[in-house]
Formats: sequence, structure tokens, C-alpha cells
Amino acid sequence: MLARLLADRGLRLRAAAMGLGVFLMTALAQGAVFEALGLHPGVLVILVSVALSTAAGTLAGTPGGLGATEAAMIALYVALDLGRLDAAAAALLFRALYYLVVLGVGVPATVFLELDLVRRRPR
Repeated sequence: MLARLLADRGLRLRAAAMGLGVFLMTALAQGAVFEALGLHPGVLVILVSVALSTAAGTLAGTPGGLGATEAAMIALYVALDLGRLDAAAAALLFRALYYLVVLGVGVPATVFLELDLVRRRPR
């Protein structure tokens, strides 16, 4: 199904644009977490760390990159001269907020779709 959907050029472009938008919003959210913690690591540090930690989480194979994304993000921030405690706080706070948003949107969407499927099922 995914291969058929992505065969449509317009859909591929929209998917790429949405992916870029999600990445930028994720980086902005991480920047907001740093701002809330009183830290200012720089835009490039945030962009690179979000990109690399997301890639690490994707490659790990755990649901949502759980564990691998956080570890990679903390390691990257420490390697970029952010204190260990600050790096851990920024990564864990960001991921907690990330999962709250995912659950806040995903659970109602799942319930809605399941109820819709039940209504459409022939009796």
C-alpha cells in the first residue's frame, strides 16, 4: 500500500514537505525545552542532534526509538559541551513532551477510527 501511495509524485512531494515540517517543529520544540532550562546551545547543535538522535532511534527498532533516541541525544549534547545533567534534562523533558503529544493525538484518533470501523461493519 505504501509503495502504491508513494508512486504518486504529488503525494511524495507532500509527504516530503510534511516530513520536513515535522522535523523543524521537533527542532523548535527542543529549542523551547533548552530555553525553558535557561540553556542556549545554538541552532546548529539542536538541528544536528535532533536529526542524529532520530536516526539512531529509527535504526534501533524499538517502538518510537524509545531508549535509543534519548541515549543518542544525551550523548550528542554531552559531546557538544553541554553538561551531563543539562543534556539529560533536555533530552528527557523533550521526549516526555513528545510522547504526551503522540498519545494525546493518537489515542483519540485510534478510538475514532475503531468506532468508525464498527459502524461500517455489515451485520
